[in-house]
Amino acid sequence: MIKCALHNGKPIDPDKRDYEPGSEGLKYEVSPFLQKYFKGVSVEPVMTESCIYTWTPDSDFVIDEIPGSRGTLLVGCGFSGHGFKLAPIVGKILSEVALNKKHPFPRAKKFFSIERFGIRSHGEMIKNKSKL
Repeated sequence: MIKCALHNGKPIDPDKRDYEPGSEGLKYEVSPFLQKYFKGVSVEPVMTESCIYTWTPDSDFVIDEIPGSRGTLLVGCGFSGHGFKLAPIVGKILSEVALNKKHPFPRAKKFFSIERFGIRSHGEMIKNKSKL
């Protein structure tokens, strides 16, 4: 078996989720993809599950210091259902920033910056928490 999934869905309250996997995405997107690229393989799911995940507005991670925190607050979030496989490198980045106060991959720093959402300070982030 292999995992085939769509990482999309509507926003939910994690305390009130129904745990029912959506079948529309399987029927209209996953099954046709499998039929096209995996000839002779059954496209009927053996099992289905629902999951929840964080998602940023641009679908890219946030791996950064909280602006205005002077390096005392770091965040890694918005992994959109696939961050688990990148945990070693995210941990490396966050730990090196925490210990050395500099980013181990300077070119990636801007790409994963929380400031790309217009958040420039810790206080602004608290007031505008709906931006993320």
